Amino acid sequence: MYKILIFVLSFVASIVSYAAPVNIEGTAWVVKKAEINTELTRTLQYQYNDDRLVGRVITFNKGNIEANLPEDTDCQQPEYKESKSTVDGFIKSTIGEADSASAKSYELDVNGKENVFVLTPECHKGTFGDINTGRNSKLAIISNNKMLINWYDGTILVMAPLDSKEKPKPSFSCSNAKSASEKTICSDYELSSYDKSIDNAWKEAKDLARSSDNQYLSEKVTSTQKKWLKERNSCGDDKVCLKNNMKKRLEEISSMANGE
Repeated sequence: MYKILIFVLSFVASIVSYAAPVNIEGTAWVVKKAEINTELTRTLQYQYNDDRLVGRVITFNKGNIEANLPEDTDCQQPEYKESKSTVDGFIKSTIGEADSASAKSYELDVNGKENVFVLTPECHKGTFGDINTGRNSKLAIISNNKMLINWYDGTILVMAPLDSKEKPKPSFSCSNAKSASEKTICSDYELSSYDKSIDNAWKEAKDLARSSDNQYLSEKVTSTQKKWLKERNSCGDDKVCLKNNMKKRLEEISSMANGE
């Protein structure tokens, strides 16, 4: 009788240890962190907390999945296959044996042995995530407020729900916005997020140039920023123009910082 009771309690514990499943349809999630395997020595497509990723948003609509990440997302009429795993198991199964390692290798703020629900988007048409692996990216639900997504070249996106009431907060003071482009950025969460990413990437590139005593990089980062601001302002209040202009600038700064 005692052994039976222990078995039942263990079984119940194994069930409740999983985070409650989340209905993600109709929700938007923002990238809070971009983690990479710190044990790898090869050059990765993205770096830790890459500004091209942090701040971007993925929206899981009923009819499709939308994202403003650098890679195109074209997943139509998604259905979500549910399974259970540990965080380490999720990493191993999605990223692969060679580069997977564990939650510790990615310095994730979560126990690798923690049980989670894993949602696999099955697109009626199109794909979601790293098509280089031949599989759609998966969603590991840590809690109602935290989710992991495996992304391109072994990157793990740490996601949080986007607060629909959150106001745009660009890198500059909106009370001092004068140009049409600045006022438009101040009115749009997505554009203000891009603005913060560009400002952060630009400052990091300047710091890199200073620390490495790279005068060429320093001059290039500064001169191209001034040129870019003029191009951005020429968009006026055209949101599509501003978005495309900002995405392009993020890629440019990344290329310069990587010596390309």
